[in-house]
Amino acid sequence: MSRRIVYWASVLFALVGTPVSVASLLPQGAPSLFPADPAAAHPLTIELHLPLKQLKKLGPTLDGAFPARLAMADGTDLPLDISPRGKSRRKTCSHPPLRLNFKKKATTGTLFEGQNKLKLVTHCSRKLSRGGYLAAEMLAYRLFNLLSEVSFRVRAVEVTYVDSDDLSRQTWPAFLIEHKRQLAARVGGELLDTEAVELAQLNASYAAMVSIFSYMIGNIDFSLRRGPANECCHNAVPIALTDTFSVPYDFDASMLVGAPYTAASSGSGKPRRVYRGYCAHNAQLLSALDDVLAQQDAVLKMTREFSDLPGLKHARAERLLRKFFAVLSSEKAVRRKLVNNCR
Repeated sequence: MSRRIVYWASVLFALVGTPVSVASLLPQGAPSLFPADPAAAHPLTIELHLPLKQLKKLGPTLDGAFPARLAMADGTDLPLDISPRGKSRRKTCSHPPLRLNFKKKATTGTLFEGQNKLKLVTHCSRKLSRGGYLAAEMLAYRLFNLLSEVSFRVRAVEVTYVDSDDLSRQTWPAFLIEHKRQLAARVGGELLDTEAVELAQLNASYAAMVSIFSYMIGNIDFSLRRGPANECCHNAVPIALTDTFSVPYDFDASMLVGAPYTAASSGSGKPRRVYRGYCAHNAQLLSALDDVLAQQDAVLKMTREFSDLPGLKHARAERLLRKFFAVLSSEKAVRRKLVNNCR
């Protein structure tokens, strides 16, 4: 994609506050692991051969990489390294979230071509797998895809874990998250290596959209500008286009998901719906609200019909989102709950 196309796509986004389909400007190629159309992203079935018991013994504070293999029915057989990731989930989850580190040259000619490091969001534990938290978090990613092209894409996976020590097998749902470098390349931007983002650097229309989306799903566990340990940002990745787009991820502490292991670790307590947008972006807020309202039918339809992963409490999720849209349809409620509640 030429810089000129990226520039004008970003300018249009900034001027009208409407998500611009940057991806639609890209040349069409081979089947993608993360296609733009969710309907084309049918759940994958894979086997991961790995020393599962050894990996689980690491505990929440230890790191380590283990040689593994990914296999599929189409003949795909890829060597990779697997390591546990995350901190809060590993304190509670008997099955930690994983990072898949592929041998890049080995992926040529497969669905994983060009992939290097991918996050695999797992079921956490047998007990929590029944709560629908995994499905709800994947739905959150998909809902933000509806609102903006500058968002992480996800892919549902049915994983059979084959322990390489005793050949025991267990099958669980999971989902993959697009790598941040591929997201940046897809939208024609660059990752920012920075300790913090100044308010004036943020793309105001995009930041307003992220804040509304976070309010929609009841998420306050994020920051578009700061992060822990002098690393920007908290549950958001800063990407430079014409200005900075801090792209949100990790929605397990939201009301939509409500995973029980997040309350203490996030420091946010019980999930709640509080607007955390910036007052400096109130001029862009109203335009962004119109864009979100225009997607109301699509948001509710996706929620009702979401079936990529099992366990979603559809009625509960839809009630939560309908309450959000009821706020947006009331000028008085918008002013009281959002405009007057900005930071």
